[in-house]
Amino acid sequence: MADSLYDACELPDTLVPNLRSSYSRVDLPDHPMWASEEDSPVRWYAAPGRLLRRDGLQHHCWIHARGRTVAELEIIRADLPGSWVR
Repeated sequence: MADSLYDACELPDTLVPNLRSSYSRVDLPDHPMWASEEDSPVRWYAAPGRLLRRDGLQHHCWIHARGRTVAELEIIRADLPGSWVR
């Protein structure tokens, strides 16, 4: 099922170094989040088989994750051991 390849969590500041060391920022400009200024900017990060969207820069910003496979999604969860939704 495709939905099993997606998850989200609030990312505490303590895990931001993990994000930066394991994932490359995608070369896209910062974008405003349509929902609120607090959730801006939207930034994208990637690693082979994995894609992340970071909403905002504040403590406990949201990370949306997508793996090409379930195993890739599990790697994201291990790299960023936050409180994942699923």
